[in-house]
Amino acid sequence: MINTLRTVPEIAKRSMDAIVARQLSFDIIDNYTRALMSAGFVKQGPFHSRDDLTSFLMALPSRKVVTMMHFHYLKDVHRNWTINDLRDIAALSIAIPYCDVVVTDKKAWDTAVNRSHLDKEFNTPIFSSLTDLAKHLTV
Repeated sequence: MINTLRTVPEIAKRSMDAIVARQLSFDIIDNYTRALMSAGFVKQGPFHSRDDLTSFLMALPSRKVVTMMHFHYLKDVHRNWTINDLRDIAALSIAIPYCDVVVTDKKAWDTAVNRSHLDKEFNTPIFSSLTDLAKHLTV
């Protein structure tokens, strides 16, 4: 996906749409459709437009974190992704919306706070060092 978003101009122009579509198709839509069918809703799909799909995904706190982190990581064309980046995003997708405070590495902190503004979105203080956390806790 990273390579495609960086090398295919048509997709690169709409990177947020590509990220949302990938998350929906790989992580959510099958389970969501099964739940609808088991509840008796079988006549038509739940989403009717790209905006419906994006709104649904962004209403899920953990998915919003993943989407925004992926989007801003991908905007940095000089960034070389590592498996730890994916692990950080997975962990932060739970920590940021559901924890009272989060400490992470500097790269993830920069993306979460300075680029995605997830600290403000979820009212969760996010720090890049234990020293900053200690200062926050003593206030």
